[in-house]
Amino acid sequence: MNEDDARELLHATAAPVSGVDLETVVRAGRRRRTRRRVAEACGGVAVIAAVAAAVTVPAAVRDHAPATPGAADPAAVIEQAAASGASPSPVAVTCQGRELAVPSGAQGVTVTAIDPSGRYVAGWSVHGSGSLPILWTDGVPARLDVGAPSAEIGAVNRSGAAAGVASSADFATEWVFRYEHGHATKLNGLPGRWHYYPQAYLNDAGYVLVNAEPQGNSGGVGGVTLLWRPGSTTAEKLPLPTGTKNSAGIFGITDDNTIAGGTYADGAGRDAYVWDVQGHGRKLDAPQGTTAVAYAVRGDWATGGVWRAGHDGTLAVWNIRTGAVRVLPQEIGTDVNALGAAVNRTGKVFRPDGVATLPPLAKGQSVHGAFIADTGTVVGDVSSGHTSIPAIWTC
Repeated sequence: MNEDDARELLHATAAPVSGVDLETVVRAGRRRRTRRRVAEACGGVAVIAAVAAAVTVPAAVRDHAPATPGAADPAAVIEQAAASGASPSPVAVTCQGRELAVPSGAQGVTVTAIDPSGRYVAGWSVHGSGSLPILWTDGVPARLDVGAPSAEIGAVNRSGAAAGVASSADFATEWVFRYEHGHATKLNGLPGRWHYYPQAYLNDAGYVLVNAEPQGNSGGVGGVTLLWRPGSTTAEKLPLPTGTKNSAGIFGITDDNTIAGGTYADGAGRDAYVWDVQGHGRKLDAPQGTTAVAYAVRGDWATGGVWRAGHDGTLAVWNIRTGAVRVLPQEIGTDVNALGAAVNRTGKVFRPDGVATLPPLAKGQSVHGAFIADTGTVVGDVSSGHTSIPAIWTC
């Protein structure tokens, strides 16, 4: 899996549910794939056949609070696997899944985020060639009116506030919005027309971030990262990590404003980074001869992928407090929680005590995990043929 494929899987368009016009979904999916393009592939990359040995990197942006007391360090499990040359074995954990209810008449529904508490889940449904946002509260779905013909939520926090990207009916104009207390607020961008990708990010404090490039550009050319502080509608340009001359893409922000992502050169990912809103940061180390990008961050943990030239990407889990990184011969990580449990699109959860497998809801279904809460709740979808159903698992 190259980096472009990885980014696509992070926010894959759901397959059409029964009765949905395939061409409608394809058009919507193409538009989303365009918005979610961050840069070109890292330059060919392939499976790392064995678990990479641990490497120590410099401390993260600043001293972070210790992880939850008593929580096992998933890196220790992976280190043991590295010593034996094998991946952690599945653990005896029973995960129970169920369908997520959808609003009446909603079609082509998929999920895009879960808050740390697991109470709120965000997603969208197909609407013509666009999309309508949905927010689940304790499993109950509601369509959100954000004052736009098409919109998607990219993040939701513990209070139920959300952030997303909206567009005009012809997709010629895009803007970022903050949604809270039943009301959507348009966030002012920079002069001109901008394309926002792959989604908006939000933390519990209310900071909103998004990558942006001038419309008509691709691969992040001329791009910037925009930041809106809590309560503000005025965009600020986020400083790049100190000392890097490359462009950077962001893919998450913690509650203490640690930002995770990667630096890019000539449209290709180079190094995984964490930094703060002042641009002070550190490169996250990776095995020698690889490039890396962090695709999600929570608490002291980040996950994403590492690539060797000519090979597919593999899952990486970083402790951004200690600087340790472990690499597994699995598909790249799409999300991580505050206890260091990472999830990828194969239906597996890489927990501190091993690997848990998400069960299908019915025989013959494929399982795709995507997002994980601090409680261990996972959301994603199950699919069979051309039918895809949003789902939630508790383990």
